Amino acid sequence: MEDLLIIIFQFVFEVVLQVLAELPWDLFIGSSESRSDKSSNNLEWIFVSLALGGAAGAVSLVVRPDTFLKSATSRIAYLILAAPISAGCAFVLARVFVERGRTWINPRLHAICAFSFAVVLTIIRFTYAHRPS
Repeated sequence: MEDLLIIIFQFVFEVVLQVLAELPWDLFIGSSESRSDKSSNNLEWIFVSLALGGAAGAVSLVVRPDTFLKSATSRIAYLILAAPISAGCAFVLARVFVERGRTWINPRLHAICAFSFAVVLTIIRFTYAHRPS
């Protein structure tokens, strides 16, 4: 039972760190969306999200080259679930902003950008972070 709890806490910790890494970018997108220009180029936001996710992944390897996740199962679960969880968090946050009067914010764009950011960061961490032997 203790080992299972450790795996769950390690997974949650890794996902929370990733969401926190993506949050400033999500807030920047929200502050950059214009009330008048609803047809902004979404592909540019997605491309920049992919690039920044790669940069965040590289920086994370410098800061923490070892993975927090010690079991292979939890690393694979992280690879599969981290991006959808991050996208869900960004979508919910954007919906909160819309409900508070910022109706020009596009929650779908925020979710796609968060997913793009997180998927690249996750793949880089999964591929290059040092795993226990």
